Amino acid sequence: MTTLQLRASDGNTLSAYVVRPEGTPRGAIVVVQEIFGVNSHVRRVVEQYAAEGYVAIAPAMFDRFEKDVDLGYDAKGIEQGVAFMMRTTNASTLADLDAAITTVSHAGRVGMVGYCWGGRSTYLAACHANIAAAVVYYGGGLPQLLPDTPRCPVMFTSASETRTFRSATSIRCATRIRRESSTCIPPVTDSTAASGRTSTRPARSSPSDARSNSSASTSARGNRGHSPFPGR
Repeated sequence: MTTLQLRASDGNTLSAYVVRPEGTPRGAIVVVQEIFGVNSHVRRVVEQYAAEGYVAIAPAMFDRFEKDVDLGYDAKGIEQGVAFMMRTTNASTLADLDAAITTVSHAGRVGMVGYCWGGRSTYLAACHANIAAAVVYYGGGLPQLLPDTPRCPVMFTSASETRTFRSATSIRCATRIRRESSTCIPPVTDSTAASGRTSTRPARSSPSDARSNSSASTSARGNRGHSPFPGR
C-alpha cells in the first residue's frame, strides 16, 4: 500500500491511496469516496479489492480544496463534507477521476465503484470516462445527470430501508436510465442495509457483496459473478 501524487489534466495535484495485489492483477478498481474524504473506511475498501486481485486506488477528490480531508460521520463532518462537495464541478471531478484511471490502467480494464456523492461521480465517469464497468452505491444527485448516457455497464445498489438517503429516488432514476440505455443493469436493493448497514460507511460493503449482487442481477447477461467486470 502506498500514497501517490497524481496530476489532473487541469493542473490539479491530488493524492491517492493505492494498494496492489499479489501476483498478476485481474484489472483495476477506482474507489470513489463519500463526502468524508479518503478515510479509514475507504482505505479498507481499497484493501479489500486488492485482496481480490485488483490494483485498487482511491483518489482524494477534495485535495484541490484542502489536503488530507478525513472527516467524521457526525454533524460537523457532514457539514464540512457538504461544503467541499458544493465546490466541486463535473469538469473538476472528471479531471481527478481520469488521473486515477490513467494511473492504474496498466493493470488492464478499469472498473469504478462509488458511494453516495462518489456514486454520482461514478455514474458521471461511466458517461464520460474510459472505464469498463461501474457500480453506484446509493448515489446522490443522480437526477442532475439523467441527460447523460452511460458508455459502459452500470449497476445501481440501494438500500431497501434507510433513513440516511432517499433510496426510492435512486431506484427511480436507475430504472429510468436503464430504459434509455442498454448498458444499465437493473437496480439492486441491498437488503443488508436494512439490518444495521445503513450508515454512510462504505467499508461495510465487501467485494463479495458486490459480486453477489452483480451475479444475481445479471445472470441473464452471462456474468459469472467472479469480478466487477462483465464477462469475467
